[in-house]
Amino acid sequence: MEHQQVYDEQLPQHPWHRLRLHSLIDVLHTLAYKGMNVFPGFDANLPTQLWIAARALQAVTLCVALLFLEKRVDKRAVFGVSGVSGLYARASSIAGIFPDCYVEGKGLTPSRSAADTY
Repeated sequence: MEHQQVYDEQLPQHPWHRLRLHSLIDVLHTLAYKGMNVFPGFDANLPTQLWIAARALQAVTLCVALLFLEKRVDKRAVFGVSGVSGLYARASSIAGIFPDCYVEGKGLTPSRSAADTY
């Protein structure tokens, strides 16, 4: 039996595609730290927002995957939805739409603490 057939028939594939895409947010999170100078003009809030966005998308991915364990899902649809949701999370953090998670001199905000709780 070919490797791709085993993969398609025996493993629920949709969460892995989504988690792979959301790992890109983790890379941006790492590059967003002040000392990296990849995103000039942003403070320590950006990497904190990206961290929360990645964790939230991963949590939703795993919860939704449980609903589709017994169903076949089109890979292209999963990849498309993942891409759009990942781009939205990244863009909202960079555009200032995402709630502040860290304030310089004060520390973590209540929204960050609440996100950690859930």
